[in-house]
Amino acid sequence: MDARLRPGQGVHARSARRVDQGLRPGVDGDEDGPAQRAAPGRERCDRAQRRGRIRGRAVVTLLSGTLADLDLASIAQVTSLGRTSLRLELRTRSGELIGRLVLKAGRVVSASAGGVHGRDALRVLMTAASDTRFELAREPLDFALSSALGSVADLGALQRAPLGSTRQPAIARPPRAATRPGPTPQAAVRIEMMQGRLDEFDLLTLLQTLGVSRQLLEIEVRDRAGAPAGRISVKAGKVVSARAGDTAGFDAISQLVTSPRSFQFAAFRVVGDIGQVPELASVSEVSLRVAQATAPQRNRVVMEGALSEFGIPALLQTVGCSRQHCALEIHDHRAISGAIFLKAGVVLSARAGLLTGIPAIQHLMSSHPHD
Repeated sequence: MDARLRPGQGVHARSARRVDQGLRPGVDGDEDGPAQRAAPGRERCDRAQRRGRIRGRAVVTLLSGTLADLDLASIAQVTSLGRTSLRLELRTRSGELIGRLVLKAGRVVSASAGGVHGRDALRVLMTAASDTRFELAREPLDFALSSALGSVADLGALQRAPLGSTRQPAIARPPRAATRPGPTPQAAVRIEMMQGRLDEFDLLTLLQTLGVSRQLLEIEVRDRAGAPAGRISVKAGKVVSARAGDTAGFDAISQLVTSPRSFQFAAFRVVGDIGQVPELASVSEVSLRVAQATAPQRNRVVMEGALSEFGIPALLQTVGCSRQHCALEIHDHRAISGAIFLKAGVVLSARAGLLTGIPAIQHLMSSHPHD
């Protein structure tokens, strides 16, 4: 025994430190790196399981219902305007899965129905019965849009085609960068999305609502007979163009906002080769400028009374405290005798008949003394 030990002390064997078995081993790509190598012949599946759990948590249901309320083509066209990837599932009344679509930026990215995939699956889904239930959810994509099946705008053709038809419907492929000279690009086509009356939707509010889309949208303003009065194009929060007759730009928007002819509207999605789109201004800037230009310029009465109760000097001192531009009008029962204009304690001008300035103020004070 060690002579340096005090009475009551002893030497005990120290056990090796153990790793808490409740801890999850690190995996490739973790911050701490892999905790151990995989045993021969056994592959680690922790990473895939974790990715599946994360992917499952990211799914958010946005809308559900039956195809009796909305047809599949309309649901796809309205919801595919954003840049977010969406999954549209169809189920029978008993809850059995019929198939699903993945949509993004106006494209059908993928489609499946049972063991059928691609365009054949699209034909099956588009001919689903009206009592079929649908569910729209947000889901992240892990593949590129270059593999898209076609455009959402062409789903209507599949809906009208018979199920057993062998004829391939014409579905527009996503545009690709041209590597060599080819045929003339397809002209831009307008696809109607919605319509309504401007007594239900203010035109400026309509611009702000539709302007959030990343696609080029066109709002056509019409009169009571349905004849076009003008049109405004928006994209990604920007006003691209505006025209009302021979007027263009901000003046055209102001004219459409205030014109009594503006009674109804129709909104279109513009697809095809539109080339480089110019920019007029942001929707917020246009709304502010048009609102300021069309605001009624009228004087508002702040106070009124008899000069037998308030003298002109007292009124000037009281009204002059304001930072706003004010006018003090002096009148009798027949007509206005004159007016004094002031702001922030400073008299800017005065008039009384043919008199102006200080003589006008002196005339008003002498002709309307405070009793």
